Parts: sequence; C-alpha cells; structure tokens
Amino acid sequence: MSRRDHHELLRQNTTDTAPLSSIPSSRDPVNTKPTGTRKFVGRKNVMCDSQWIERKNIQCRKCVRFVPTKTDKGGKEKVICGCGYHKSDHSLAFLSPPDVPPSEWNQKYDTETVPTDSFGEIEFVGYGQRRAKYIRVDVETSADVMWELMTRVWGLTPPNLVISVTGGAKNFHMTPRLKDVFRKGLVKAAISTEAWITSSGTNAGVMKYVGEAVRDLVMGQALQARVVALGIAPWGCVQNKQALVQKGGTAPYRISDERVSGETHLDSNHSHFILVDNGTQHKFAVEIPFRAKLEKTISERSASRAADRDKVPIILVVVEGGPGTLQTVYRSIQERTPAVIIGGSGRAANILAYAIQNCYEHVFEESRQQGEKILNKVLVMNSHVEGEMKKMLSEEFNESSEKRLNQWIEWVKRCLQFPDLLSVYQLDSDQSAKDIDLVMLQALLKANHEQVMEQLKLALIWDRVDIAKSEIFTEDRNFKAGSLDDIMFSAIVLNRVHFVKLFLENGVCLRDFLTVESLLRLYQAAPRKSILYEHLKKGRKNKSRDKISLHQVGHLIQSLMGDFYKSIYLSSPDEELPDPDFVDSSKTVLERPERDLFVWCVLMHRCEMARIFWEEGRDALAAALVANSLLKSIRQRTADNELKQDLLQDALEFQELAIGILRECYMDDAERAMKLLIRPLNYWGKTNCVSIAIESSNKEFIAQSACQELFSAIWWGKMDTENGLKILSCVVCPALVPICLRFKHDRVVEQKDEQERADTTIRNHKRCPHWASWNQSSVTSQGSTSSADLAEVIHVPSSLQKIKHFFQAPVTKFCYTVGFYLVFLMLYSYVMLIDLQWRISATEVVLMFWVFTMAVDEIRQLWKSSPGSVGERTANYLCDKWNILDVVTIGLFILGMILRLFPHHETFTAARVILAINLFTFFLRLLHIFSVSKLMGPKLVMIGRMLKDLVTFMLIMLVFIVGYAITSQSILYPNTDMNKMLVIDVLKKAYWQIFAELFLEEIEGKEDCVENMAAYTNGTHVRCPSEAGKVIVPILLAFYMLYMHILMLSLLIAVFTNTFEAVQSNTDLHWHFQRYKLVYEYYERPSLPPPFIVFSHIYQMIRFCMKGCTTNVMYGFLSDSDDNDQVDTLSLELFEENRRDEFMWERNQGTMRSTEYRVAATANSVETLVSKVDDIREHLAFVDIFGVSGGDVTKFGLSTKPPNVRTLSQNVTRLESQVREMQSSLDWLIKALCDQNVVTGQALPQQVPSITMTADEKGADADGGTMLEGGRAVYFRQTTSVDTADLVTLKSRLSPYPGTNISRAEVPDNYAAWEDPFSSYNPVNFTSDIVRQNPLWADGEIDGSTNYSWNGFDKDIGVNRVSYQGEYVVDERGHPLNPIGRTGLQGRGCLGRWGPNHAADPIVTRWKCDERGEVVKREGKPVLEFVAVRRHDNKHWALPGGFLYSGESVDQAVRRRFVEEAMAGEDDTDDLGLQILPDLLSQGTENFNTFRS
Repeated sequence: MSRRDHHELLRQNTTDTAPLSSIPSSRDPVNTKPTGTRKFVGRKNVMCDSQWIERKNIQCRKCVRFVPTKTDKGGKEKVICGCGYHKSDHSLAFLSPPDVPPSEWNQKYDTETVPTDSFGEIEFVGYGQRRAKYIRVDVETSADVMWELMTRVWGLTPPNLVISVTGGAKNFHMTPRLKDVFRKGLVKAAISTEAWITSSGTNAGVMKYVGEAVRDLVMGQALQARVVALGIAPWGCVQNKQALVQKGGTAPYRISDERVSGETHLDSNHSHFILVDNGTQHKFAVEIPFRAKLEKTISERSASRAADRDKVPIILVVVEGGPGTLQTVYRSIQERTPAVIIGGSGRAANILAYAIQNCYEHVFEESRQQGEKILNKVLVMNSHVEGEMKKMLSEEFNESSEKRLNQWIEWVKRCLQFPDLLSVYQLDSDQSAKDIDLVMLQALLKANHEQVMEQLKLALIWDRVDIAKSEIFTEDRNFKAGSLDDIMFSAIVLNRVHFVKLFLENGVCLRDFLTVESLLRLYQAAPRKSILYEHLKKGRKNKSRDKISLHQVGHLIQSLMGDFYKSIYLSSPDEELPDPDFVDSSKTVLERPERDLFVWCVLMHRCEMARIFWEEGRDALAAALVANSLLKSIRQRTADNELKQDLLQDALEFQELAIGILRECYMDDAERAMKLLIRPLNYWGKTNCVSIAIESSNKEFIAQSACQELFSAIWWGKMDTENGLKILSCVVCPALVPICLRFKHDRVVEQKDEQERADTTIRNHKRCPHWASWNQSSVTSQGSTSSADLAEVIHVPSSLQKIKHFFQAPVTKFCYTVGFYLVFLMLYSYVMLIDLQWRISATEVVLMFWVFTMAVDEIRQLWKSSPGSVGERTANYLCDKWNILDVVTIGLFILGMILRLFPHHETFTAARVILAINLFTFFLRLLHIFSVSKLMGPKLVMIGRMLKDLVTFMLIMLVFIVGYAITSQSILYPNTDMNKMLVIDVLKKAYWQIFAELFLEEIEGKEDCVENMAAYTNGTHVRCPSEAGKVIVPILLAFYMLYMHILMLSLLIAVFTNTFEAVQSNTDLHWHFQRYKLVYEYYERPSLPPPFIVFSHIYQMIRFCMKGCTTNVMYGFLSDSDDNDQVDTLSLELFEENRRDEFMWERNQGTMRSTEYRVAATANSVETLVSKVDDIREHLAFVDIFGVSGGDVTKFGLSTKPPNVRTLSQNVTRLESQVREMQSSLDWLIKALCDQNVVTGQALPQQVPSITMTADEKGADADGGTMLEGGRAVYFRQTTSVDTADLVTLKSRLSPYPGTNISRAEVPDNYAAWEDPFSSYNPVNFTSDIVRQNPLWADGEIDGSTNYSWNGFDKDIGVNRVSYQGEYVVDERGHPLNPIGRTGLQGRGCLGRWGPNHAADPIVTRWKCDERGEVVKREGKPVLEFVAVRRHDNKHWALPGGFLYSGESVDQAVRRRFVEEAMAGEDDTDDLGLQILPDLLSQGTENFNTFRS
C-alpha cells in the first residue's frame, strides 16, 4: 500500500470518530467528555460567533498518522509521533496499520483539516477576571476570512497602523530602563495612532512586556475603547490548551507556575488570540508565514480613516530574539515592511544592529521603466564583518552547523539590500533619549522617502507635527495649490489641531479648500456618539434618512441660538443650500470658510481647533459670542455631568476671549468699540454682538465698560450724558431744554474750539522758521473751516430740534412715564378710597381709559417682542416676569370692572375686593422703576431669588403643617361632622401657630363648651376638646413649635442669606444686565406716556398701514446712537483683527510667564537631563563591570568606539552645571509660590543636597565660585574690570563702521583681549573728515607736543577723561587703548575726543492719564509714557540727548539737549524750557552709567 493510499484510507475511516482533542489522555484526565456534545447558553453575540464560524467552516488541523519518533525527555527515551503528540493523543483509527511500513512524518500527507473545536472567550482566572476572544485556526486559513472574523464578528475597528512586535519567545532579562523605554514607546504609539499591536501572545519573552505595556495603556485610558492586542501563537505551544477546547462560551484559563518544555502560557493582557494549528506540538515559529500573510491583509483591507490610502502601514519592532526572529525580519523585509531593530536588547536584535552599523554603503544607478535613472543604495557585508557575524551567531544561538549559519547570514544579507527599510534604535547611545514611537515613525518615513504625501499621512496618523515640520515641510520643498486639501480634510476629521495650523501656515487656502460638498462631508463624518450627531438626530423629521443637509444644520443652529438668529444655511423656510445631488457643490465656494469651519468645530465640541479658525477668520468678537451661546445651549440639553462641566469651561473660555477683545478695542478707541457692538453681522445671524450676548444671558460681557457706555449713549439719546438732575427741571418745563441742557453736538463743537486754541498756542511758541512756515500754512488752510464753516461741518440743531431730541430720549420717556404712573396710582387710590359708588363716576371713566391705553401698549410690546408666529411672540413676551405681572394686573382690572357693571350687591362687593387687589398689583409694578438705580436694582433680583426659595421652603413646611393640623384635630375633636369649613378650620390653627397664635383656650377647653352633639352642631355652643387631647396636643404643639421656629425658620434665614450673598457678590453684573432691559424698553416705547400714548399708537398704526411693514426695533435700538454714524465695515474689521492679534499676543506672553508654564518647562528639562545622566551612568557601569571594548562591545549592542574618559568627564561636568541651573530655577519658583501663598512650608519638597567640588574637581574654572545662602548652594561667575577676557563685545567689532563703508580688521573672539598676543593684528586707521577739521567739540591729532590728562579731568580744555570702565592703558604712541579690547579699528572714527566721549541721555516719563486725569491701566498695570525724538540725520526714533561740551556738566547737557531736541528749541533761552526743566531735573535720578564703543 502506498503512502498516499494509506492517507486516503485513514481519511475515510475518520468520518464517525470523535475529534482528536476530545480523546481522553493521561495528561488531561478531567476532559473525558467529547466537547462536541457540550451545550452552552451564553450571550447573543457568542452564539452569533458560533453560527458564523460554522457557516464559514473555519478549520483546524489534526494528525492522521502516528509515526513513532524517539525523543529524549530528562534522560529517558520516550516514543511520540512525528507531530509531537503522544500516542494516546491519537484516535485508534489514526494508528498505522501493521502492513504500512514506517516512514518520516510529513505534515502535507499526515495531517488533515477538520472544523475547529476551540473558539469563544478566555477568562484568565486570578487576573481580575480578564477576558479575551480566541479561535483556533488552520495554518492555511485564508487571511480574508480572518479579517472578516475580526471586523464583523469580533467587532474590531480597522486600525491606522499595525505594530508587529517580534523577539525572544523565552524568558530573558530586561533592564528596568529598557522595560520603561520599550513600554512607554509602545503605549505612546498605540495611543497616538489607534494601532493594532500584534505579537505571539505568550506570557514569556518580549511578548510578556508587550502585554504589560497594553495593560498600562488600558489602565491609563480607562474611558477609552479597549486596546487591540492581537496574539498570534502556535496552538501546539500553548500550555494548558485543553481548557480552550470548546465551541463558544467562556473558557476558564489558569496560568500556573508549572512550566512544560516546549510550551508557554498565553498572556492575560492581550485582547484577542488567533491560535495557529499545523497539526504539530512543541514546534515554534510555525505561525510566522500565517502571521505575515494576515498582517499584510490587515494592511490592505483596513479602511478606517484611511480611505485615501492604498494600505495601512506596518512596522516591525525587533527585541532580542532567536533564529525565528531572523526569519521574521527576513520575511517582513521581502514584503517591504520596515523594521526597527532595538539594539542593545540582546541576541538577534544585537546581531542585526551590528550588521547594519558595520556594513558599508554601496550606491549605484538604477533605471526605471520610464527611462528615468535614479540612485539606489544597498549595504554590503565584507569578509571581516561576515566572519564576526558567524562567530556571533554561533555563540548566541549555540549552533555549529555551517549550513544553518550560512542560511542565517544569507537572510541578513537579503535584508541589507533594503537599507531604507531598516532602522536601529540603540539603547546605549544618544538616540536613547528619543522615544521608540518617534523612531518607528522615522523608519516609516525613511521607507517612504520618495512619497511625500505618504510621509505626511504617516505623520498625521502618528500626530507628530514636529516630524512633519523638520522632515517634510522643508525650505527646498514646495507644495502645489490644492495638493494638501485631502490631508487637510483628514486632519480636521481626526482633530489634529497642530497639523491644521501647520497646513494653514504652509499655503492651504481655506477659500479653495472648503466647498459646500466638503462642508457636507464634514457634517456627515460626525461620529454617531458625537454631540453634533445626537442633536441633528433629535431634530431630524425623517429618522430613517441618514443623510445630513445644511438645512438641518441651520435649523439646529437656530434652535440653539434662538429665533432672533437667522442662520445663513436657511435662505428661506423651504429652501436648502446647494446640495451635491442637484448641483456641482464641489465647485460652490463658501464666502467665509473660516466661519463655517469654526461653527462645525464648536458643534463638534472641538474648541481647541475652533480657536484656530477663530484666529484665522473675521468678526472675532461675534464668533466668540456665538460659540459661547452655542456651548451653553448644548450644555442645557446634555445629561452627562462631566460633559456639562467641559462645555461650561469652553463656554467661559470663549467668553473670556470676547471680553478681552472688547476691552482691547475699548482702550484703543472707545468710539470704534461701540460701533463694533452695534454693527449688523450678515454672516452671524443678521444680528449684532449685543443681541447675541443678551439672548445668551452673557452678563459678564454686558457689564463691560464699552457696553455700558453704549447703553448710556442710547439712554440719553442726543443729549450729553453729563446733564444729570438738570433734566428734571426740563421735564417740568420743556421750554428750558435749549437753555439748560447740553447735547452731544455741543461737546463736539467745544472739542473743535479747544483744538483750534491749542494749535494757536503751539504756533505762537514755535521758533523754528521752517516748522513755523509749514505749520502756519497748515493752520491757515484750516482756519476758515474751524470758524465760519463750522456749522456746515457739524450740524448744530435748532431749538425745536433740541426739544424733539429731548422728548425722543429714553431718559425723558422714563421720567414722564414714572410721573404719570404716580398720578395714575393716586387717581386709582382716590377711586378705591372715596369714589367707588354704584354709579360710574367720571374719575372711573378716566381710570378705565388710562388702563385701556396701558393694555394697548402691552399688545404693542407683544407684537414687537420677536419675529415669528403669534405663539412664538407670546412665549418670548411672557419670558419677562414684569410682563406677566402686567397681564395679571390688567386682567384683574378688567375682571373687576366687569363684575362692577352687574347690579348686585354680591358682585359689587367682589368687584371692590378684586379692584383693591388689583391696586396692590399696580403698586407692585412700581418696583420695576427701581431697576434704574444701581443700589436698588440688585435688591429686586434678591427678592425674586428669595421668592423662589420661599416657594420651595413652603412646600416643605406644608407637609408638617398639614400633618400636625390633622393629627391635632383628630385627637381634640374626634368624629367631627363634614362641612365646607372643616379644611379651613383645620389648617388655620396650624398655620397661625407658626406665628405664636397658639389657640390655647380651644385646646384646653372654654368654660361654656358642651359635650352634647346636638348643642354644638347647630352652632349655639362650642364643642369641648377630648380629655386625651388636652394632654397630648399641647405636647405635640411644643414639638411643632420647636421644629417650625428653631429649625425651619433658621433654615429659611440661612437660605435667604446665601441668596443675598450670591447676588451681592455680583451686584454690578445683575444691575448692568437689568439696565439693558430698561434701556431697551424705554427706547422702543413711544414718546408720550399713558394715557396720551394712544395718539402715538394711532400714528404708528397709520404709518404701518401706509408702509406695510416696520423695521426691527432691535436694529434701531442698537444703531441709532448717532445720526452721523456711517460705519465703515472694512475699517472696523481691520481694527477688530488688529486688536484681536494684539490681545492674543499678550495672552500668550502671559501664559509663557505664568508659574505653571515655567514649572512644566523646568520639569521637562530636568527629565531630559536625568535621562542623559542615566545613559552615561549605565555606559560607565557596563564598561566597569564587564571590561569590554572594541569588538566585544558590539555583542552587547554598544558603540564600537572605546569610551573616552575625558569626554565622559566633560559631559558629566556639563550636566552637573545644567542641573545646578535647574536647581536654582526651581528654588526661585518655590520662593515665588511661597510668596503668593500657593504652597506652605510644610508642602515644600525636601531640599536636594548641595553638590560640593574640591579644588581639583574645579579644574580650569578658576573664576567660578560657590556661596552658601540660606542653606542652599548659589553658584555664580565672577567678572571684574581687570579680567577682560569675558568682556568681548560683538557690536564693537561689526563691519562696516556705522554710517560708512569702512570695514574693520577681523578680530577672533579669543584674541579680543589686549592680554592675548595677536602678532598679525593690523587695525584699520579711520577718523572722520569732520573730526579732522578740528571743530570746538573735537581734539586735535596726537603728536609730540600733545599733553592730555589721561584717566583724569583735563583742566586745560575742561574735558573729563575718566572712563566708567576703570583705568585704560596708553600705548607707546600716546594713544589710549579701548578698555573693552581690540575692535579692528584705530583712530577716533566719528567721535571727537580721544579716550572717553561722555554723553547724557535724559529719560523723561509720566503715567498715561485719561481726560479725567485718572491713570490708564492695562491688565491692572499703569501705562508708562516717555519722551522720544526723531533724529534728523538717520530718521530713527531715540531718546533725547548727546555729547557733553567742554566744561559742561551732565545736568547742563541734559537741559540743553532736551530743549534742542524734545522741545524743538535752538538754545537754552526758551522760556517754557527754563520753567519746566528745573522741576524735571530736581525730581530725576541718575539711573546708570555704561560703556558704548
């Protein structure tokens, strides 16, 4: 019988037998029941897994022929099958018939596939009940089927990157630093890229450290989805695999301390396992081909966030390892998968690192198909390196077979043919300061060095903008317009904020990038769990329609903002913006793409990216207010408390931005700032900034000075805001308006007159002929317009126009409304007290007409409250509590008057009661007038808040009142008859007892009380209380009074106190916000008060009928502060952008100066220094312990260069110096925190011991020193005037000489000092021609007759030749030497004196004050002004000052130069200069003296 026939015979005989793993074995006595009959009832998805696996017919592999093979187990020979399983593990049908000759076992013929019997979930017992999916598959299973299993059945999201970790499968030693570096790098890469990590999944070797890294990641990211750590292990090498043999369900898996040769446990930290079965046992590396094929399929099939990519990148990380690792690297390189070799981790990794670092590079020219020739390179291994490699392989793998060694060498050589795919991460080098994730990215970039866009996509997925800046966006590389649009879209979707900013800085034009189609794609790309998607889903009419349109987005924005906001996405109620289904929206450009992207980011709650587009776009003030409103509205619709807190923080952030810009604008130009608040915003809901802030209840913004000044301007109308109480006299007698009141036009005229007088004064003081002639012509040309034509330039209103403006001002309307309302209350009170008779009197008719005009005015307010339907207008009208009071008040009046018309006594009495109550409500309406007062306004808010608290409190009290009332009544008077007054009588006593009305006579019983039911039921006598009630009820009353008086009333007082303090702390905010409502109400109110307001209503009705429409009152309210305001939109936008940029710059500078930022920067620097010190320490310790050098060092992955002790010592010294500087910085930070009471002395960290150095350790640093101060080491560097080596000045050696073309002789830094010999020094001789003419302020040339007093005062010519730098040296020629050192120039240049040339520069400063004389402050700090002049020679701005004349003192020079330059005078005889300069000099101090060359 042939071998193939025997194989077919065995296949036929296995149809009715049990599976191989279900046969009991001596090693697994517990599993005696076939797993095929096991029934499992579990979760629904597990059953679906089982159904899918059976439908796809996923197979595993079994041995079908027992081929005896002897093996040595612990010195004893044992017979097993060639597959590695024992004879007892085979079915009887699988044993070889006696007539079949034995032969070598072969997997191809001696195994067959059967349906898999091992899949479901693993529960790792004793490891926190961790669970993981698993399945046993055949080694030849299709990778496409496995991909479908992982994505569809297991529900895994396709990755952005596959990190394949390979290495030692056996336990090996890993240093703590290597563990930390490896785990940190792996975790960082997995987090940033959402990668899948693949390994062999065993609990040994490097795979164990992979599992620990995943565990740390899961623990650190508890709220994120579980990390995908895919373990691909050989089934035959899994220890305790019998526990996994079951179809579906949960398999308990124990990791024991017992170790079986050739087997290892699975790692509990992996999330999924694929157990590859080729029918063998105890044979490693059988899964390598399957794993390579599966990883390639994952790369090609992954579509998550990579729709524009051909495949998802794979990176191979090699740590330690054996021959199987070499094979894995070889296969990966052949598949063009880049590999990162962790040099220094041991064995295979060190061998590969040695080969890569010691082979030489060979460059050759290669031709492509298009005929293009490119340079390519490979790494070539010479004979010496090959010999060393064989030696290392033989020693590390304990292998002497020449055949295997040559095969391994050949694998390495094949890998070296692709050097771009190989990268080495050396643990013991300077590179170890980097993270492994950075090295992985650099390896991928190197592998795709010819594909720039692919590199950019990799950097984007990795979220490493620093690599993109340094490696991709280089100066020699330009990107075409539109080439970055796709990657920009991905960056926005992935929320890569820094990449978006980078793309904008490198030429991405948002106007070309964002079209209607791309904007729709952004909204449709919103995740289903995002805030935007949830809100769009709630507002969607057709729930089954998944497509999102901009019309739906517009409705969402309008619902969040309010009906006042008209979204640009809603052009009409039934019309949508262009949709890709109907028009070519890919070419439809949006006019303000920054605005659309900003709104998208805010709705997606991506506020960091939103700030980028906010800075890029226009209308920064409006955008920040809209973002604040949207976020607060979303917060109100969100149930998640944590999300609510985040939304609130982001809303406050945008509120802070809006307030900061408004303050910046207001401080720079108050007039423009107010125009920014009221200008129409066509791209932001066709509204304005104030309306947005009001509708979103942004009290902090409304409380800003710009808003309040705007409201003041509107409140006073055309009148000046400083009229004060004079307006009351004009209210009584309007004829006094032109005489008593000032208007804004009057102030403008006065400012013009003051300017003209100031110009005349300055003109009279100027003495310079040229300036005077120029200024005279200027003033003359303007003189005619300032006087005769002033009425034409500024429109001066007439007396009648002033009276009209007076009556149109809201403040006037308020005064008349209050006055007439008081008259109305007096008239109403007169009617109620005196004149309410059966017949309707004339005063009642007047009263009814008056209330009728009030009701008509309330209807007008309702109609103009907001646009929309009647229901929307009514809802918006009733939002104001005062409007509700008005409705109730007018309703009670109408009800009372209706009842008053009925001729019945009862109805008349009811009418009197209702009208009396109505009068009280009219008096309550008077409280609204108090809101105009800053003192009384907040009190109204307190009353409203306290009423809410009182209602809640009364509900609690009602429980006790009702409970006590019924209890006491039932005890005192049992079996009481039912009557209509019973409930009132029961509750009345309990309520009034709260206020100490105890009703003790009724409780104890009156003297005339009776027990007879007939007597007290007819009402003639009082019923006596029960005897039990007389005893028990007083006790209950005592506890009731104790509880109500002490506990409940104390609680009520505490609640009111808390409300008072909460409102009192924000008094200004509440009042400013109330003030807006009052200003708006009286602005849109007609000029005439009730009852004369009816004439205004008739006029408006006629006007409405004639024009057919009315304008929006809100726009008129916020744009009519001045008739001459013609807002230049472009100018305002530029003004706003400049102020925004200035504010953001100051904000960023403040952040960088903050203590938190400095502490974080210091911590990062210290961490880097510690890492470097650890590197050097480990290197030195390794050399000291092992004594290795040269070639032996390379075995351990170390550098081939011997350690340089001098270099290492210098490095350590430098690091110690840096550590000292960091310690000094930390001491300063701690002191600053203590000064600010941020930390206390008990919270301070323990002081680091000071580092002391001996004299030998100091070495050449002779000018350094150490001083102990306060128990801490303070390091300083000594610098004296004698030691000029450190006083090298670069500016004095720059060429050319200022103002000339003269080049200095070159002077190196080390030859600048005069003490250093410089034989070739040949300075250029230069003295200006003007100086050579010997003017009065210059010396003559030095010759034999010259006798100057060096280093002293030269009395002959009155010149001070003492230098502030100390004594200077005079050479043999009599020339003084520059004390700063060599400058490359000799002579005087443009200076007049030999030696020191003294000059005086006055610094005149003052605090900037406003027109009221108050110091102007920015960010709480006063603004300092100083005097500067513009030089006539070079047109540069500088401080006034100059050189001293002969015999002139510093004070005299300061006075002379200040008058000449700052005051445009020619001498010191100017009267004004003589008056002010002595005062200035008497207050001045000498700030410093210094040296300039």
